Amino acid sequence: MQELNKLREKIDEIDSDLIKLLGTRAQVSKEILKIKQKKKLTVLDPVREKKVIQHCITLAKKEGIEEEVILPVIQQILNLSKSIQKPKITVVAIQGKQGSFSALLASKLFIKTKLLEEEQFEEVVEYVEKNIAEFGILPVENSTTGRIQGNIELLVNANIAITQEVVLPVNHCLIAKGKLSLNQIKQVYAHPQALFQCKNFLKKLKNAEIIAFNDGAAAVKKLEKKGTALIASKDIVRHHKVAIVQESIQDSAVNQTKFFVVQNSKNMSLIGTKTTILFTVSHKTGALMRVLNVFAQHKINLMKLESIPLTGMPWEYLFWVDLEGDLTNKNIANGIKLAKQNCGILKILGSYKTLKLENEV
Repeated sequence: MQELNKLREKIDEIDSDLIKLLGTRAQVSKEILKIKQKKKLTVLDPVREKKVIQHCITLAKKEGIEEEVILPVIQQILNLSKSIQKPKITVVAIQGKQGSFSALLASKLFIKTKLLEEEQFEEVVEYVEKNIAEFGILPVENSTTGRIQGNIELLVNANIAITQEVVLPVNHCLIAKGKLSLNQIKQVYAHPQALFQCKNFLKKLKNAEIIAFNDGAAAVKKLEKKGTALIASKDIVRHHKVAIVQESIQDSAVNQTKFFVVQNSKNMSLIGTKTTILFTVSHKTGALMRVLNVFAQHKINLMKLESIPLTGMPWEYLFWVDLEGDLTNKNIANGIKLAKQNCGILKILGSYKTLKLENEV
């Protein structure tokens, strides 16, 4: 019995050490939060979280602890850090409702959010400009359908800046109320982008009327009518009493959408892995080359150079350029300053990082 008591005392000592280490970890989490707030970084970092989990699992296996045993423990420790790093509710404006891809992305990026669910992307931008929302989420490009021109134009014209770029895998599902065979479907509602991304699947529904709806997630109310289905994220099942008829109905197996997380221009981020600028040049020989030469002379790598038509100005174009590095880099800051002298207009959209998510849900 004495030997047992000694071992229990040893366990108590180990437990005390564990609690002290958790306390130390909590303090470090608070320091990390301060840095994230100062640099205007989003709190959640799924890539970093995945690395931490894998690292801990590797260490545990060396100690003879199985993954299924240690994983819940690691997740609880991470939840402790998350709870520390959520000092307030983040107000995020999105186009759509719960179950939409924008709402799904907001849940991945922020711990606790108040969603402002709008019908139009213009309203999302307006709320960010007026500081009603701290962040807005805008889809800007899809790997299947290409650039979402309307949202690019919003970035051109509005007083907003890019805080983060996120690439989200998009898995479209056919959703209905209860069980429904494909032959029973008479109407399909979906966002125009979703319809285009699933056009090959939709050809199989020969008896169905295809209806474009600005918000696929909001179309869930239409499912009360017999024989009606909608195309949406499978996340919608968590928010409504609906069922998945068929999953992964998009034409491309690798279907991804690029989103920008935006803030008011006054809160522009100066740090990241890339910096985006927009500029115009005159219709004169060598005008564009003079701007590009400035970047070359400052040893700045151009990650992207694209021309964008200016709405209301036929055959006039704006150049969208992604520069490698951020605005704290002297070469980039000075290069932009000198390039501006050769531009009609030059607008900085900010410096930011790119996050690539591996799973939709």
